Amino acid sequence: METEIPNFAPNDALSSLSEICGIEAVRLIEHGGDILQTNQVDPVVFVTPHDEDEVVEIIRMAHASRWKVSVIGAGTQLASGAPSDRIHVVMGMERLNQVVEFAPADLVVTVQPGVTMEALQAVLAAEGKMLPLDPWLAPNATIGGIAATAASGPRRALYGTVRDMAIGLRVVYPDGTLVRTGGKVVKNVAGYDMTKLFIGSAGTLGVMTELTFKLRPLPLHRETVLLSGTREQIAAVQARLTSSVLIAARAEAMNLTTDVTTDVTTDVSREAADAAWVLAVDCDENESSARYQRDELKTWADEEGTDFTYLSNVDADAWWEATKGSVLDAGVVLRIAGRPSDWEKLARHVTAFAAETGLQIKQTWGVTVGVGRIFIGGPRQQPHEPDTPDSAFTHRVSGLLLELRQMASELGGSAIIERASTEIRTAVDPFGITGGATVLFERIKREIDPKGVLSPGSYAGGI
Repeated sequence: METEIPNFAPNDALSSLSEICGIEAVRLIEHGGDILQTNQVDPVVFVTPHDEDEVVEIIRMAHASRWKVSVIGAGTQLASGAPSDRIHVVMGMERLNQVVEFAPADLVVTVQPGVTMEALQAVLAAEGKMLPLDPWLAPNATIGGIAATAASGPRRALYGTVRDMAIGLRVVYPDGTLVRTGGKVVKNVAGYDMTKLFIGSAGTLGVMTELTFKLRPLPLHRETVLLSGTREQIAAVQARLTSSVLIAARAEAMNLTTDVTTDVTTDVSREAADAAWVLAVDCDENESSARYQRDELKTWADEEGTDFTYLSNVDADAWWEATKGSVLDAGVVLRIAGRPSDWEKLARHVTAFAAETGLQIKQTWGVTVGVGRIFIGGPRQQPHEPDTPDSAFTHRVSGLLLELRQMASELGGSAIIERASTEIRTAVDPFGITGGATVLFERIKREIDPKGVLSPGSYAGGI
């Protein structure tokens, strides 16, 4: 892959891109880091294409001119991945925000990448359908950004991840070639599943211009059972749940914590951290099935000594939204993956770390899938001014990540940074992937993007 950076003339690029998209869709940003959330001091040209044809022309021009391009949606996940090499052009997908095709009877929808999750779910709900994705992101997160980062949430316990739901894409390759992967029907022919290659590649292999998903009907009844108690009590219930016949749509152990009577989310004191855990278990079936699951969980709660309550339909939805909202301002988000049975051991270590350092740390663990997230700090602990590489905050958080990565690795899992300052993502490799996997990543990047046009250096293995 070519690494030489050409001399970049911002005003010339501004003029050339204006010819493609119009002057109103192009502007110069003197300090590139302002939009990229990095330490880049060089200028970038920000362009917002109106349609797929303009995306193709922009990428073709970038390829011919050897510009480096970063693609963004709502910007909710810019503080993820490794800080990119020098970027020349930032392409915003906000104008590509249409639902292209929606076939309710076929349970299929095709959208442009700039559609927000909130807007899409509203369109689908009007026809009794849903895309069962609930990433720990703001409602204005775009479908393109969610797919590019393979973001997921508690509902993966039943429905899987965005990789499982995406059945087709239209993608602009780094040389400007437009390709289609998969199709617009749920059943596709056999062959290489290129759709899954682009999902989660963080915009380093291509620019998605259309995404097709398989949908689910809205549940007839939604119910969330909440069991609260000590971490050990919650772990005991989790062990029962994972060995039972219950089908949980969501099953999250968390210490966030949300007051179920007021829908107000509040911090938990460090002294009470071990005793302030909640296990939230969802049922997306009918009222009879929900009642059966609720009764079983109530029996376990009584036997393990946990408190018990439940919420239905809009009340359950409001609780989940409040819970998600309580962590959206976290300065750092770490994602841990491993065996479901190991979550309590990792959670215990994080709780002890919070007590030792005084950091504001919240945790949530998908106890049936083995994926947890650690939310560290907020506006008070992640100042707007970049912290220096040797700052106490950077040092403490980097230390925690390395400790968790080592623990997770010994348990057969992994730990990555989903959100953090440039300083933290420079001090510690966000992905921690080594060996054969990085060689494979490099080969794929070299084959698809030999000039390093798209977000160079931002993904695992430095691609």
